[in-house]
Amino acid sequence: MHVAYLVMSEPVREKNGLRLTLIRIIESIGTLNRRQAAFLDYLYGSADGTVNFAGLSPLEVRGQCAMITAAVMHQLPAAERHAIWVRYARGTQRKKGVIWTSKKLRATLNLTNLNAVRYLVAEQSLPKDERDPEKTFKYIAAETGVPLRTLERAAQQIRLQLRATENRAYDLLTPMFERDGLVCPREEDVSA
Repeated sequence: MHVAYLVMSEPVREKNGLRLTLIRIIESIGTLNRRQAAFLDYLYGSADGTVNFAGLSPLEVRGQCAMITAAVMHQLPAAERHAIWVRYARGTQRKKGVIWTSKKLRATLNLTNLNAVRYLVAEQSLPKDERDPEKTFKYIAAETGVPLRTLERAAQQIRLQLRATENRAYDLLTPMFERDGLVCPREEDVSA
């Protein structure tokens, strides 16, 4: 998902432009998590990792990424689609995901301030190492007037609900991606 949304956020390039663009994007992140570092190694020429572009032209890679983002857009229910957008999309699509998800989650939280919920959804949807270091609970409390402990409790609930919704999305998409050859079948399916 991460790679698909990164690729689709960049304009189409010629020849090795896609690989160079991916390298530039990943290097701009700064501190990389294990998966990102492995993918960067792959782009540099290492054959290790879970993303395999072997034998595909840059336009074919982009086509595969378009299939993934289109499946998210058209095959998932609204809650799952927006959870994926919040986590992986860029720009307007991510904003739409944050706004929609915030409105839906606010009803389940002990928090009525919509701006506070939006801050939390936008930040808690990302891994810790990718979050904006300035958007702390203290900062959000100062901006919204919501007590710090209330924000912390709400953030925990948001993380749990977002992960559960993302997992449902993966469960819905995986059979389609396996059928279309975008991902390898799971081992238990192969051995059966």
